[in-house]
Amino acid sequence: MVTNLSQIILSDPSSDNIFEQLPHFVTSDPRTSRFREFGFQYNINKTFLQKRYDSFFHGYDLQDKRVLDLGCCVGAVGAYVLSKGAKYYVGVEYSKGLSNIATINLSDSFDAERWCIKNDSIENFIKNLSENFDIVVASGIWYAMFDAIPILLALYEKTNSIIVESMHPNLLDQYSEEIREKFQKSDFWKQFQEKGSFIQYKKSNDYITKTEINGSYPSIGFFKHYLNLLGFKDTNVYDLLKTELPETYFATGRFGERFEKYKDTKEALGYVEI
Repeated sequence: MVTNLSQIILSDPSSDNIFEQLPHFVTSDPRTSRFREFGFQYNINKTFLQKRYDSFFHGYDLQDKRVLDLGCCVGAVGAYVLSKGAKYYVGVEYSKGLSNIATINLSDSFDAERWCIKNDSIENFIKNLSENFDIVVASGIWYAMFDAIPILLALYEKTNSIIVESMHPNLLDQYSEEIREKFQKSDFWKQFQEKGSFIQYKKSNDYITKTEINGSYPSIGFFKHYLNLLGFKDTNVYDLLKTELPETYFATGRFGERFEKYKDTKEALGYVEI
């Protein structure tokens, strides 16, 4: 078992891109071809992953940090944070096949005592979560959650930093292509998608697990509003993602943001005596 990256046979030792050095975290990912086959806004490749995680963790020191990754897929976040000096990484993945791949990928690259992969649902894992983490990554999971609030409430107790990433909700699905194009090009729609606090509930299909999902699409405005009530503020990671990966992160595409806790007590929610 290796102890650090210097002991790994690197495909390109001169590259600063960890996924050039450890390409199996890309080649084992089933999403490498989904752009061509399914029309999604992006596909997984070495450059995309490096830019995404450089943006997620921009200005954040990962040295000796404990990182929780909800929806870890094949463990690419683990490769990134461990290569940056993270002390411990836990990945949670519902798919048995993907969790097995993540275990193999990390076993080939990092000491076993520095990471752990859990094959479990997000809800069940969170319900039994007892340990704290410095930072939590929750990317590509929210569409499978019918109610995001219990997850966020649980994470509020266990971390000081949360990264959320998902697709913008699209309330225009029911309208004609002509109307959709007109709205999507308007400044009004951009402002609504990026600032409005709302949740779209809808059915979707997971092409990897071949299952139908009764889930929801919370807006970035929802996360900003609700996490602010829990004592977190956003760090403008979304602006950086829109600059670094404009073909993926935009008003009708995807969003991502990192939230840092700035106070320890959450606001009272619902009816409040005044």
